[in-house]
Amino acid sequence: MIAKTTYGSSFKGALLYGEGHDQKGSLIIGKSELLHTENVVSRNALDLAQEMQAVAKLHRAEKIVMHTSLSWKPGEKITNEQMVKASLMYCEKMGASRDNHQIVIYRHHDQAHPHCHVYINRVPLDRSPALAQSNDYVRNVKACRQISEQLGFETVVPKQQQRVFQSSLEAQQARQKIQQALDDSLKQAKSFSELKMQLEEKGIQVRTLEKQGKVKGISFRVDNYAYKGTAVGYKAADIEVVLVKNQQQEYMQREERNLQKGMRL
Repeated sequence: MIAKTTYGSSFKGALLYGEGHDQKGSLIIGKSELLHTENVVSRNALDLAQEMQAVAKLHRAEKIVMHTSLSWKPGEKITNEQMVKASLMYCEKMGASRDNHQIVIYRHHDQAHPHCHVYINRVPLDRSPALAQSNDYVRNVKACRQISEQLGFETVVPKQQQRVFQSSLEAQQARQKIQQALDDSLKQAKSFSELKMQLEEKGIQVRTLEKQGKVKGISFRVDNYAYKGTAVGYKAADIEVVLVKNQQQEYMQREERNLQKGMRL
C-alpha cells in the first residue's frame, strides 16, 4: 500500500471528484462508491462539502482539505471492509482522530489497481490547531508500511514492478519538496516574479500561463517531475490571494513605521 497526499482550500471540487464527477457535475469516473464517513450526515458530494466547509470556517487555516489516495498493487484483492479499516488507521496515524475530524472515503474502480480516496478536514471539531502538513511524505511511507504489516497486505514488490513503485515514491518526494518550498516562500513573497525567483533558487522551475497580464495558471518542475499548481495544493488564484495579502501587510507595517517616526520627530 502506498499513499499520495495533496492539499486544497475547497471541499467542493475535491469531493465531487471523489464521487466521480467534475465541477460541472458530469460523470468522469465509471464507478465510485462512498465507503465510509465520520462526523458528517450527508451522502452526496455537494452536501458533504457544505458540512465540512462550515466546520473549516471556524479556523484560520487556508489549506483545509487533506486528500490522500491509498493504492494497492494490481492483482491484490482488497475488500471494501479492508479498505475502510486501512483508511481509518491511516487517518489516526496522520493525526486525524475519528472523534475530532470529518472524514470521507470513496473507492474508485477506474484503474487496474485497488485504490480509494480519503478526504480529511484538517480543521478539528474542537477548534484545536489544524492537522499538520509538514513532512507528510515521510509520514505517509511510515504509515503505509505499518498498516501493510498489521493488516497483512503485500509489501514485497515484484522485480518487474520495482521501477514503477520507486518512481511513484520519487514523484511523491518531488511533490513534497515543491509544497514545502511554496509554504516557505509564500510567507514573504509579494509578487509572482518574486515567488518565481525564490523557488528557482531552491532548484524548482516555475512556469506561468498569463492572459491580459494576469496569471491564470501555474506549474512547477523539480527532479524531472512536473506538477500543475492544483496538484500541489496551490492554484494560481490561491497564490495571488496570498501575495496580495503579503503586499497589504507590508504596506501597513511601513505606514506604522512612518507614523512612529513622525511621532518621534
